[in-house]
Amino acid sequence: MNYWVKRALANQNNAERLAATYTKRQAAYFNQAHKIIELRLESLLGDLEAGYTPTRTELWQMVKWSKLKEQIEKSTNAVGRLQTEDIDEIANRVYQDTVGLTLREFRKDGKFGVRSEEQTQQILNATWNDVKYSEKVWGGNSVANRIGSNSNVLAGRIEKDLQDLICLGKSPNKIKEALATDFRVAYHNADRLIRTEANHIYNQAAKDSYKAAGVEQIEFYPEDDCCEECAELKGIYDTDSVPLLPVHPNCRCCYIPVVELK
Repeated sequence: MNYWVKRALANQNNAERLAATYTKRQAAYFNQAHKIIELRLESLLGDLEAGYTPTRTELWQMVKWSKLKEQIEKSTNAVGRLQTEDIDEIANRVYQDTVGLTLREFRKDGKFGVRSEEQTQQILNATWNDVKYSEKVWGGNSVANRIGSNSNVLAGRIEKDLQDLICLGKSPNKIKEALATDFRVAYHNADRLIRTEANHIYNQAAKDSYKAAGVEQIEFYPEDDCCEECAELKGIYDTDSVPLLPVHPNCRCCYIPVVELK
């Protein structure tokens, strides 16, 4: 493994470790929302007589069902807001860290241009909202729109699942298990989103750094157990024409500068 491959993979691992700290935050957000909603749910279930199965109309007329729905919407919206804030933060940290680490590898004397915060933010905004990337990986949704959509989907799924199970006369334990499952799925999706977006920012920052250092060609370097699509993209490209990364969610391929070590 040559020097630049080792350095690029090490820098990529730094970005992934940073992303992992944010996925832990996400777990806390989802756990807190789950606990609050479950308390409302238990209050409603406690009002239902043993063996009694309400019709949907009867359920909708219950004050505690209305309160539960309000809490579901409030809690999932709060999680979505916190996700958006965290993703903005991780984008800035990954970009700045990657540019700093990468340019230091090229310029051992430490003499390299440092962009102002405004310049960095302009580049970051363009990268973070890259339409080509969004269409390729997420089907056209921007990061913010995707988070908002996921929050709305989660709220709707929880409400429907709870309503269906209550009206089918399922046991309280079964109903609470369904709630927990909905949150596990939502967290899995959030974790994938953060890791994939962090990889996108890492690779864009690496490419920007290579260009700033005068690198004219970049190697598309697939991970060891990559998919067929990524394997077919392996090769050397002009810096401005290298395929966009990541290619798909959870992709771990990266860019390697094509240079001779002096």
